Amino acid sequence: MAGKKFQFPLGNVMKVRERATEAAQRSLAAAADTRREHEVLVAQSAEAIASLHARAHTHGVASPHAFRRFEGQRQQAHARHAEAQQRLRQAECDEQTAREHLLGRKRDEEALRSLYEQGERAHRKELQAAEMAFLDELAVVRFNRSKSSSQA
Repeated sequence: MAGKKFQFPLGNVMKVRERATEAAQRSLAAAADTRREHEVLVAQSAEAIASLHARAHTHGVASPHAFRRFEGQRQQAHARHAEAQQRLRQAECDEQTAREHLLGRKRDEEALRSLYEQGERAHRKELQAAEMAFLDELAVVRFNRSKSSSQA
């Protein structure tokens, strides 16, 4: 016996929450990409510092002017490295915030999904009960027909 299709009363809310979860996933992916970019920048700035120190050790610093230039380059390289590290820390915080936001959205979506599944199970149970009642009634009618035809 075919019954009505299950209609979840909070279906629109569930769609909105699914979209919010998808948006949070995209946000987390973007934050992770940004963090990886900053990790590369930190590594590049560390390499620049190492290269600068290696050049100073192999070539030496011949004059006070060369020393001042080297010292200025070294300070700039360290400043760029410190800035890159700070941006990396901020990107890591942003990624963690995005991850926590995604977990909250998933929790909300799962709560609605659980309600949906409960409602669907109850609907199936009602359909089965209605089908059993219909089959029972059909069996009673057939029994009564066969009983009345055998008495005649």
